[in-house]
Amino acid sequence: MEPGEESPETSPRGKVSVQSAMDSPYKTAMDITRDNRAFVSKGDEIRLHTPTDGGKFTQAYRARLKDDTTFSPRKISMHDQSRKMLMLTPDKKNMVVFTDTETGKALSQFSLDLMKDVASPIATFVHDKKFGRLSQADTVKLKVATGHQLVDVEFDPRVKESEQAAVIQNLDDDKKSLTRTELPKKAGAIRDVATTSEGGIVAASADGVVRLYSELGKKKATTELNQYSGVPILGVDVSSDGHWVLYTTAKYLGLVNVAFKSDKGVHTTGFDTTMGKHKKPVMLIRLSDKDLADMGISEDEVSFGPARFDNGPSLDVSGTIVEKYVVTSTGNFTVQWNMRHLESDYAHVEKAEADFLQKAKAQIYRQSDRVLNQLFDFDSSYAVVTAMESDFKRIKI
Repeated sequence: MEPGEESPETSPRGKVSVQSAMDSPYKTAMDITRDNRAFVSKGDEIRLHTPTDGGKFTQAYRARLKDDTTFSPRKISMHDQSRKMLMLTPDKKNMVVFTDTETGKALSQFSLDLMKDVASPIATFVHDKKFGRLSQADTVKLKVATGHQLVDVEFDPRVKESEQAAVIQNLDDDKKSLTRTELPKKAGAIRDVATTSEGGIVAASADGVVRLYSELGKKKATTELNQYSGVPILGVDVSSDGHWVLYTTAKYLGLVNVAFKSDKGVHTTGFDTTMGKHKKPVMLIRLSDKDLADMGISEDEVSFGPARFDNGPSLDVSGTIVEKYVVTSTGNFTVQWNMRHLESDYAHVEKAEADFLQKAKAQIYRQSDRVLNQLFDFDSSYAVVTAMESDFKRIKI
């Protein structure tokens, strides 16, 4: 192939809006390789954009199942140092397809109906660690959200599908037992999942509660962030060190510091230790009145897309990324906040020991079209890759 060229309005304590687990908050699937090539879906077409292509894609192929049927992926995630990718199908809603990044050839595929007692469609998945998709690995290790369950999935794409099915089916019978965590049924469907660099898991569900886990297999979350339960959450992210949890609703972002010192004087996080009386307030982040005026929109017209932390390059001595920015979008605007400024604002929230609505000053970028998805480049706190309805662009913050 030749290359070529709303969510419901609700207040923080408003009425619950029921949303399907199949309704992805992203309007197009996209992921970034270690060398910052972007793979972007346009229907069943996967387009490759390089950092120097000026917004024009340089390669394209169709997303296909093993039987050569084409599909439009709902999610794309790199694997094995970006040599392979995982794609989540929309029509076979419980299937993940393992694809060669360069050729687009489907190498393997699996579905949860191969597993005992787990047959719900896959809502989303993440690698077992935040930057796991960048490491060399033959075996795929994922945290999979299905209905109100989180499931550990490990499979080897080199194994034939018939044998792979048997391996997955019999996971309960060997040392690699099928590990899962079942959220309370009242929680509703899981909307999004993220992991820390150490493998901590954060899950956001339809009831508006964010749950933190050190590992799957436990009956209860280590910590629940339920200060604003009832407000549908569109996306969730976590800093690589597990100290900051960031979640998105249609009208505001929520930022929570989950690092604390236990009663025994141990520095820990809400992933590993129940926070209890140490649970900290949530800072709700909205656009300032001036930003809204500059954008020419009202607060009622704001509809945020899932917010994300940047991907570096600042590293501390442990090798953990120190995030500098948060990026989201609304309509045809990219919206970015400085994390250092947000941390400073949060210090006042923490001191007051009360939730706080912060209309923080943001950097606003008007795009040429409606923003569908965006991510930060790797090794950069400043370059944002943006997929729009009819355009693709890298912007420097």
